[in-house]
Amino acid sequence: MCQAKVWQMKPPVFDTRPLVVMYCGDNDLAKQKIATLIEDIDCEAKDLGDLKYARMLEPAAAIVIKLLFSGHDPYTVLNLIQPEIKAI
Repeated sequence: MCQAKVWQMKPPVFDTRPLVVMYCGDNDLAKQKIATLIEDIDCEAKDLGDLKYARMLEPAAAIVIKLLFSGHDPYTVLNLIQPEIKAI
């Protein structure tokens, strides 16, 4: 969840960690293609499961949008930090 400027970063890394892009869907082939596209731009793909989880992604994006409109830096992101993922 991020502003357009983040997508111009090569690669999009925050505190030495790649940007995590969360996605969901009901079609496994489509999800594999999406994961590949996400990884092609040096982000970490995180499959949240079935399409029913899309309703949870939208409010998360709304939080970032609210922060951006409140004056936060355009590089403010909602990133998933996992201990098992090593920093770059």
